[in-house]
Amino acid sequence: MKIHAKLLSSIINNLETIRDNTFDENNIKLLLSEIRDCGLNKNGFLKETCHFLAHPVARDQGICHSSVDVCYLKLKYANIQPHTPITFNLEKIPRNEFQTLLDAISKSNKKLFCDYKIENKRASRDSVTKFFKESYKKKESVYEISKPDNLELIEVLLNLIFRVIEVNVVFNQHDLLNELKKVLKAILKSNRIKDDYTESINCNKNKIMLCILSLLQEAKFSLYDNSEAQSVITCININSAVNDNETPKELTYYCDFNVPYMDKSFRVPIIQTDIGYAEYFCLDDLTNLKTIPLFQVTRNSAGELGVELIELSTTEDS
Repeated sequence: MKIHAKLLSSIINNLETIRDNTFDENNIKLLLSEIRDCGLNKNGFLKETCHFLAHPVARDQGICHSSVDVCYLKLKYANIQPHTPITFNLEKIPRNEFQTLLDAISKSNKKLFCDYKIENKRASRDSVTKFFKESYKKKESVYEISKPDNLELIEVLLNLIFRVIEVNVVFNQHDLLNELKKVLKAILKSNRIKDDYTESINCNKNKIMLCILSLLQEAKFSLYDNSEAQSVITCININSAVNDNETPKELTYYCDFNVPYMDKSFRVPIIQTDIGYAEYFCLDDLTNLKTIPLFQVTRNSAGELGVELIELSTTEDS
């Protein structure tokens, strides 16, 4: 993709800071904002990350939001109605919930529906999606059932889906940084710039990922029922590390939300990194929720990259 000379110059300047290992989170933020509209895969992890940086408050779309929303919907129904079968209000479905139900179908196991038939054919994930869509018509802010004879089978199929709650990481550091390298290579090639830069991403991969984690702090998700979910950073075995003196594992970016009738909040892993917890943090840094407090990634006087915990003073402190 051919881009304007000024934008290209800024991209190269930020790539030089990576090559020379002089970058901090501000360089990474600027680089990601600059390539956001440079032909990124609209369903890719890099585009998702760039959207997070541009719109960190009330995220209500994207692959991360979809995974969180589906998990929240399933847990909410499962806790409100803990016994099988779950009863759904399927005659009229609010628009946001309808979309989340479609996402739940699309994320279900491919073999989940093989014992059922739709129009005398073995059901599949695609045919169930089509069957669900074609059973409703949109009317203002809701979807109303247009084929009432389908309701019984829809409820059976949704019960299949809602009794399986899988919590998987949405994407990992390797996927994200590989996509970043691929996009930058394409930009340099299409603008006839020698690639003296992208291999340095591998050399600084954990440092770059640390900067990205820092930039993603305080992002929020708006769920289908207008509940809010918070982003937090911790490690995947934090409870064992705190309670059983286990060595803390790699840093993970989570989405944290409350579910009706659950005593504790629930966490969905969003990004798994390769950054060792102890490389930059100690257990004494943790908040009372066992999460890492706000931090920024800076260089010290010796030029070494590290984290600086943010302490916000309020009017009550002064």
